[in-house]
Amino acid sequence: MNLCFSTRGWNFGSWNGCLEAAKDFGFGGVEFYSLFMEKSLFTRDGILHSSHLFATLRALRESGIVIPCFDNNADLLD
Repeated sequence: MNLCFSTRGWNFGSWNGCLEAAKDFGFGGVEFYSLFMEKSLFTRDGILHSSHLFATLRALRESGIVIPCFDNNADLLD
């Protein structure tokens, strides 16, 4: 099992900064919180844009960091 942290309420500045922080503190994963509220992840410069997706996956593989889950803050009962 990996010890992971959430991006909720934390502005890490860059994807590489996030991976570095995870490695420095001994975490094995990063959980994306409120994925669809973070539009910047999907823009042309975003790490989840189709033109950057393979580089993002490569960075994860090389760092040994995983994304255990994508979290959302939507109320399913509404």
